[in-house]
Amino acid sequence: MPKSSQKGEVNMNKMDKVATWEMVGKGANATKIEDALKSVGLNFLVEKRQIFFGPDMKGIKDKFATVRTDKEIPMGIVGKGYEICQNDKAFAFADYIDSNLKFTRGGLTHTGLCWVMGEMPAVKILGEDYVPCLCLQNSFNGKYTVKANIIPLCKASGSQVAMEVSGLTNTIKIRHSSNLPARMSQGQDALASISTYMNGLRKIAEKYASIKMNKEQIEMFVDILFPIRPNMSEQVKAKVMDQRKMFVACYDDDGNKAHYGNAWGLIKAYADFNTHTIGKDTKSKYENKFMKTTLGKNNFNSFLRKLETVTGTKIG
Repeated sequence: MPKSSQKGEVNMNKMDKVATWEMVGKGANATKIEDALKSVGLNFLVEKRQIFFGPDMKGIKDKFATVRTDKEIPMGIVGKGYEICQNDKAFAFADYIDSNLKFTRGGLTHTGLCWVMGEMPAVKILGEDYVPCLCLQNSFNGKYTVKANIIPLCKASGSQVAMEVSGLTNTIKIRHSSNLPARMSQGQDALASISTYMNGLRKIAEKYASIKMNKEQIEMFVDILFPIRPNMSEQVKAKVMDQRKMFVACYDDDGNKAHYGNAWGLIKAYADFNTHTIGKDTKSKYENKFMKTTLGKNNFNSFLRKLETVTGTKIG
């Protein structure tokens, strides 16, 4: 099968082949959400308090501060109707998803997102192990709703293949409930969503792998994915060329050998490109990459539309 001829000078040995969340937060080894929250430092309580301002210390109408009570740290400014959902209550349903779910990491981002990562046993997709990971999310500033994202993680490459395509969604909406039957029901619904998503991803992967691409098509696709435009400054052109080199290196990597010359190989390369970093980076950049690739959509829809223009086959 043809590889791309657009060689780059990228040392893949310097690429951090781990999930983005391994570079942020704190580690955990728990089967219960209560233990996981303690391990990653999210077992605190938050109160909503009125904001006072000015020499007379008058309360500001309909504006309140959410405050972390153990450290008296403000978490955000919210409106009168905002209701706090404590982390232990928001994530309580996770204890009823599956006994095989292990909580491995979590933390608090600079944007106020509380997150906990859980991992299920790996499933086979085209002969490779993919770990269904579940990112639980909550906040106390109104920026983020209580929800969970399904993140398939390729065990061999450490790349995250989280896409929403063909009616397949990786987002699970969480309905806060204080009673046990409702939490158990929601846990089983989440398990069903994970199973549906991974089965759907397997079918999509099989379809992509059946779409063959020759060297000219692959080179055309790289040109479309990372276009060089006449009005670009030299600095921007250099950045785009670096992106091209890294993407091509991901595609040509030995771990992608089984999919040289097909559309799934390009998708695997894009997942590597989105997930990993060459060399060391700053804490803030690692966190931004984590949030973009784990909570965002990775621009996979745009990627697939561009792939369709080259293959002539509707695959999304």
